[in-house]
Order: sequence, then structure tokens, then C-alpha cells
Amino acid sequence: LVLRQLRWRRNGTAAISPPVVSPPPSPPESAGRPSELVGGSTAVMRSFDKNQDGVIDAEEAAAIARDMAVKDEAKVEAQREAAGERKISRVFRRFARVLLLALLASVGINAGLTAGIIYAVKDTKVGDGGLLVSSDTGEVLKVASADIG
Repeated sequence: LVLRQLRWRRNGTAAISPPVVSPPPSPPESAGRPSELVGGSTAVMRSFDKNQDGVIDAEEAAAIARDMAVKDEAKVEAQREAAGERKISRVFRRFARVLLLALLASVGINAGLTAGIIYAVKDTKVGDGGLLVSSDTGEVLKVASADIG
């Protein structure tokens, strides 16, 4: 769009030429104001015309090209940065999964060891005759019945 509006003169400068636009169809009475496409494009061109003489010379055209190159470079840099952030995010997710797995393993191992220790150090066992016997002394334990009634 910008290049179409530049008209080169013999002395190496360019003048703004209005864009070639076919006339719009006549709008109905309730359509409101006309399209601002032409006015918007000339406003953009005026923003690039630094000395406001109505002519885009070589220096101003170079400024336009530099501005576009800077914007493209910023876009590429933002894409690189976003890719790096996604990579870091993936690493942190993997690290969180490993930590969760380690936590679950630790809880499971702790529960298993606790059950093993409780089983190993039980104070009582059932003897040969079906009586409750102390593990330490081997004597029969005396148990009172609780009559509810």
C-alpha cells in the first residue's frame, strides 16, 4: 500500500499520490458516513512525512523501511522468547511430575516400613492351644471379659 502511493519524480524524490480506488456504490440513506479507507491511508502517509511537505523523499522512505524492519525484528524476537518460555515451562512441568512421583514413593515406602515394624514388634501372639501368649515371656495372658448387660 505504501509503495503504491509513492510517485517518483525526476530529481529522485517521491510524492504521495492518492490511491486508485473505484468509486463505492451509492449507500442507502441510513448507511451513515462514507468509508474512511482513503482518509486513513493518507493519514498514515502523512505520519511518515516528517517535514509535512506532502512529498516522501528518499530519507523518509528509508525511515519507513527501517521502521518496518524494526517491527519485524521485534516480532521475531517475541516469537523466540515465547518458544524459550514454552521450553522452560515444559522443563518445570517434568520436574514437578518427578517431585510428585518421589513424594508418592516416599509416602508409600514410609507406610510399608511402618506396617513392617508394627508387625515385627508385636507383643502378643496366639499360642498352640489358641491362647493369647506374650512374645517376650511365653506366658499366657489373662484377659477379663466385659459383660454388658
